[in-house]
Amino acid sequence: MNTLTKKNIFSSYKSNLLDVNKFRFLSAKDFKNLNLPQNNCYNAWEGGMEHRGIETKIENSESQLLKLIEIWNKNDFPMYFEPNNYFVESSARITNSIISQITNEKHQKKNNVDYYNAEDFIFQCAYHRPARHNVNKILEIGPGYGRQINIWSKEKNIVFCALEAIESQYLSQNLYYSFLENINFFEYFNNPESFEIKNNPGLYHLPTWRLDLLPENFFDLVIAVQVLPELEENLMLKLLKTFQRCVKPGGAIYIRDHDLAWMPGHKFDLEKILPDFGFQLEFRPVVIDKFDIYGIPRIFRKPELHFRKLDDKLDISQLITKLN
Repeated sequence: MNTLTKKNIFSSYKSNLLDVNKFRFLSAKDFKNLNLPQNNCYNAWEGGMEHRGIETKIENSESQLLKLIEIWNKNDFPMYFEPNNYFVESSARITNSIISQITNEKHQKKNNVDYYNAEDFIFQCAYHRPARHNVNKILEIGPGYGRQINIWSKEKNIVFCALEAIESQYLSQNLYYSFLENINFFEYFNNPESFEIKNNPGLYHLPTWRLDLLPENFFDLVIAVQVLPELEENLMLKLLKTFQRCVKPGGAIYIRDHDLAWMPGHKFDLEKILPDFGFQLEFRPVVIDKFDIYGIPRIFRKPELHFRKLDDKLDISQLITKLN
């Protein structure tokens, strides 16, 4: 890499970097403008990661980010399949690059989290769909420290929106995203008044309390991995309405978590509720969680055409009578 390129990357990194005081000041300003209390449904974290040493507040983004990556890498995930090595290596290059830039030590290995990233990406793109359902615009809910962008950033003309409200997570994501190369990064807190999600390819980072900034019928894919059970009821309802409004017909929601086995926040059975918001269950493997796989992946799709409601379908007893 030549000196000019290094200088441009460093300049971009510094310009996007968000410090904790700026985050707290602008968040408080937003809450006042939106008539929200300081502690609200958006920044509540039910069953968070305090038991793993991750608090909601933060003082140092770099140490927090390294701790989050370390926690993911300590997990020995059961793998449902052996992910394609290309995807594992694509993720590892970014993970290792960011660790190296923070620690000033060369880091070069395939991390556990990179296998998990590759598995997620393959599930999200597992089977052929019509070309009009190609994924170009993505919304991620609660991105953790930001790992899902690793492989998606390799796709051309991607619009990737990351939505977060927890201080410690938001600032870790901001640092992680700031280190990324070859992708435009748009940080909400750099200019809240003029922030806008457009068709321009890039990574858009914004707080969950600004759901109003998400365009209507815009997203091809929503990603929610190990996050929805941690949300309290009011926020979960707001997100369901947002999915209904913002996902294109033909678009999908990818959910991966422990389903009904772990629900510290809301108590909604999403497989029963999502059809009421216009989404049909399209994919769910028959697996044993934490034995075959870590977190059950499901894909819900928003039909382009009207689907009959379950109640409108023929009763099975009537069908058996007809067959007899």
